[in-house]
Amino acid sequence: MITLCVITPEKNITKNVNWIDVHTPKGNYVIQPGHAPMLLIIREDKPVAFCLKNGKVESIKVRSAVMSVDRTVCTILAQKTA
Repeated sequence: MITLCVITPEKNITKNVNWIDVHTPKGNYVIQPGHAPMLLIIREDKPVAFCLKNGKVESIKVRSAVMSVDRTVCTILAQKTA
């Protein structure tokens, strides 16, 4: 499991997920537990998809966002969510 935290000025969302699929200006990344640490800029026109513990895939759209990836936690700092 990896913890996904989405932080905006209005709200915070935290979910435990199996993987995260994020689109950046340089391409697509799939983040799984144990992924190498990195910082990413998230494309605004693509949703961030993730798989919950029960196997259900959900997504969220963010605006003006960056993602910090750690081996156990991914944090998205965004202006807002759609």
